[in-house]
Parts: sequence; structure tokens; C-alpha cells
Amino acid sequence: MSIVNSGNVISLGGNVVTVAGRVTQSIEYELYENNKGYNGSGNATISMNDSAVRTLAGIPSGPISFGNLYGKNAFVSGAQSFTANGTYTVPWGYTSLTIEAWGAGGGGGDGRSIAGAAGTSTIVSGTGLVTMTANSGGGGASGIDSVIVAGGAGGTASGGTVINTTGNAGGSGDGSSGVGGNGGNGVNGSISGGTGGIGGVTSGFTYPEGDPGGNGNAPGAGGGGGAFENQPQGTPRTPAGGGGGGGGYAKTTITTIPVGTVLSITVGVGGAGGNVNISPNYSSGGNGSNGKVIITYS
Repeated sequence: MSIVNSGNVISLGGNVVTVAGRVTQSIEYELYENNKGYNGSGNATISMNDSAVRTLAGIPSGPISFGNLYGKNAFVSGAQSFTANGTYTVPWGYTSLTIEAWGAGGGGGDGRSIAGAAGTSTIVSGTGLVTMTANSGGGGASGIDSVIVAGGAGGTASGGTVINTTGNAGGSGDGSSGVGGNGGNGVNGSISGGTGGIGGVTSGFTYPEGDPGGNGNAPGAGGGGGAFENQPQGTPRTPAGGGGGGGGYAKTTITTIPVGTVLSITVGVGGAGGNVNISPNYSSGGNGSNGKVIITYS
């Protein structure tokens, strides 16, 4: 059969989509998604015996009629996750997109002299969308003998139409007790944010001279601060690094992005933990986790 767009509303799939000011039968979009010959001019050709049509009608074999297609909708809602840079094409037939962006976590400071680094931002942009930016959490401070040092600040967020949330700050390193600060947790959205890395300790430590901070868990958590015990001339010293901050979080729900629009996605990379250039580096800070983007479509 051949379906020609004459301006009349005919929806075999249950959805009628308007593009560039004209009403287009949704069957064309269903055929386009299945690479069945959509040519961009309003014409589409398909056999009633085609597997896509039979799936839509719910008739696996035998006679099939238009009545079997009445009220059926071939569009299936779902979600797509991004843990690395990529692109997302707004699907035909959608009615709503929810976009969530987690920034990367910052690195924990080590227990000697090098602070953790901030990571990079997660960014989602494209035509019809206010650019969403979830910034990375900050790196934690390096340890100082018997002094409390600051954990990294949580990253900020902007561009979300539903929410923009600052990430959780990293915990402070406690040099008086020799315990590194925990990394800041990632912010909860449709999924739980990552858990921050655990700070190292100098009491009951696993390695000589202290323990490293744990790495942050994705998405968006900061690394833990390292702890170091040095005993020059028999005098205990217990510097400990601050935990890295968690990344910010932005959320948008939108219904007006033109179908076929390509969104650009940059996923933030976690900051490195402080790692003094002395071997062995048992007291290094944990790395921050990468960010993430989830796009839910319905």
C-alpha cells in the first residue's frame, strides 16, 4: 500500500505529528524509524505483511486488516543513558523529554601536599533547549599536620527547567585524628547519585604510612581524602586530606524540541586525587567519578 500525505489526519499509530507547519501521518515516522522507505516528501510504502505492521497490529500470521491497526501506537517510551560524550536525536512521535545531567566529582586531597583537582562539566545543548550545565565538584585540600583541612565544594548547575541543585560538599580531613574526609555524594535524581569515596585513616591502616582515599562512585561523587602518618624522631604526625565535592545536577522536562533535533552531550570527567610525587604514594586522594546524562522519552 502507499500512504500519501494529503493534509488529512490519518494516524495508524495513534500519534499525529506536526512538522514545519504540516500535519503528517504518524505511520510515516514509524516507517522512517524502521528504515522502510520514508523519503521526506510525505510518501511511504509498506506491505500489510511487513513484520513491523504485523507487530503493530498484533497479528503474527494470517489475514490482517486496517481494523487490526485501529488505536494502536508503535511508539515505545524509554530512556537512554550517556556515560561518555555523544549525541541524541529527538525521536519521532515523542510527547515529552526529561533530561538529567550530573556533573563530575572532584578528587580528594592527599595526606601530604597536593590538593585534589576539580573535574569537568557535563553539558547538554541543542536547538530549542536552554543549555544545561552541571559543573564538577571541587577538589579537596591536601593534608596538614594536626589541622582540619577543607573538603571540596559541590558543583553548581544551571539551565534546568525543573531543578538546578548544587552538589554535596566533600568532608573535611581531620589531621588531629588522621582521618581523611569522605567525598561528597552525587545528587539523587531518577537514579541515586554515586557514593563519595571513603577517607583514608592512619590508625589501623592497611599500608605503611597511611591509607589512600577511596574513589568516588558514579555518577557525580567526589573522591575521599588520603591520610598520612609520618614519625620523624618519634613524633607522630597525622596529616589528612579533604574529600572532593560532588558534581551539580540539573533537570529539564520539555515538550517543544523539534523532532529530529540532535542534542550534543558532553559528560564531565572526574577530577584526579592529590598524589604527591613520592613513592610509594599510599596517602593519595581518591579520584572523583565521572558525570552522567539520562534522557527519558515518552
